[in-house]
Amino acid sequence: MLPKELTAKILLESVLECTDFIANEVSNLYNAVIEKLKQDDEIFFMNFVEDEHKKDDYYGYVYNKTNRKIYEYAFHDDKLMKNRKLSLVEKKIEELTTKDILELPIINLL
Repeated sequence: MLPKELTAKILLESVLECTDFIANEVSNLYNAVIEKLKQDDEIFFMNFVEDEHKKDDYYGYVYNKTNRKIYEYAFHDDKLMKNRKLSLVEKKIEELTTKDILELPIINLL
């Protein structure tokens, strides 16, 4: 038997918790994304990966609800040198799959 199927509610909670975590715990990343996009855009972090070897390197996807676009991000946050680098690359939603973003099926619920 297959493991318990992920429901839309669980996936939606995952996106909201990820966004809340980044906004509160990794605020340099959140602020860098907001600065790169428009200040009034509504954004949701679809996932968040921290590099195991370089603890200040983060990767994942962010959904901009305002313009209905998904971006892949890579962020280096050097807290000692105040040197922060953000790479934000727009991805075509129709080319992404759940292998890229598990929460992709619930994007219309955000």
